[in-house]
Amino acid sequence: MNITELVRRVGASHRATVQQLRQLIEHGVVEARQIGRMRLYRLPNDEAVQKLAEALARADEWLASSKAQRLA
Repeated sequence: MNITELVRRVGASHRATVQQLRQLIEHGVVEARQIGRMRLYRLPNDEAVQKLAEALARADEWLASSKAQRLA
């Protein structure tokens, strides 16, 4: 996924997204690859990182449903 798509999906600024990506790359949570002028990001094929991503996705779903319940 490129930076434009990441910014769109997370709803953060370009600058904040780039800063977070740098930290995630430094800690091995995200991999980056340059293809021409485009830089692509992905999660590494690592079981621990995959489990972390799944847990974060579940937490995000739970937070979204909790927020929806509070607004109803």
